[in-house]
Amino acid sequence: MIKFFRHIRQNLLAEGKTRKYFKYAIGEIILVVIGILIALQINNWNTTKITQQESQDFTSRLLKEVKYNIQITQDEIGREKNQISSSNNILKMFNTERSKLKSQSLDSLLYIVIGKNRIDLKLSTLNEGLNTGKIALIASDSLRDLLYGLQTEVDELQYNEGVSAEDIDSHLTPFLYEHLNWRKMDSKSSPWKEQSGETGFPEHNSLEALNYMLFENLIDNRFFNSREQLDDYQNLKSIFELLEKMIKNQ
Repeated sequence: MIKFFRHIRQNLLAEGKTRKYFKYAIGEIILVVIGILIALQINNWNTTKITQQESQDFTSRLLKEVKYNIQITQDEIGREKNQISSSNNILKMFNTERSKLKSQSLDSLLYIVIGKNRIDLKLSTLNEGLNTGKIALIASDSLRDLLYGLQTEVDELQYNEGVSAEDIDSHLTPFLYEHLNWRKMDSKSSPWKEQSGETGFPEHNSLEALNYMLFENLIDNRFFNSREQLDDYQNLKSIFELLEKMIKNQ
């Protein structure tokens, strides 16, 4: 095609038709420019299409991740509520006549209270979006802002989980090692009770722990720590539910 245009220009020059030559040259330039613009437009369309497809793929995977996190957060909320109820029931024991209490009831409640709750969130897609810039492909400003701020919420929650776990490991568990008979508890509820056997201190009564103000303080602290963790989990669940709604409305 280029040789064809060049041949025409050469003929015009050879025939001395300078004015026609310049008109033709200008027209040829215009055609070339139009061709370049069309090519750029097609390239832009292709790039936009690829970008949109990448964004749709990312948000689709992100939605699945968010749905999973909603479910496991809800599960943890249930466990946290159970811990709050159990620690509250132990606190009530301090104000109840000992003859009306059973040591096995205290043992069962403590088994729940000493659990260290941690949510194993799936955040691989979110981290991918943060590390590769895919979150920037999302059209919604409010959705992008929520995603950018999610990691901060998760970091704060995990920090509070660590504080709660440290309180159990450093304070409550050492007290229980000294004042409760773990083997006696295992002989009642452990799946390996036949192997562990009966305690050598059958006379020990777990209710004696209720005579210590330190124990009351420890349980009271567990109650309030669990309340704070419940608030954290409920707040995180609300964020995930909002994310789910916004992604679906994309």
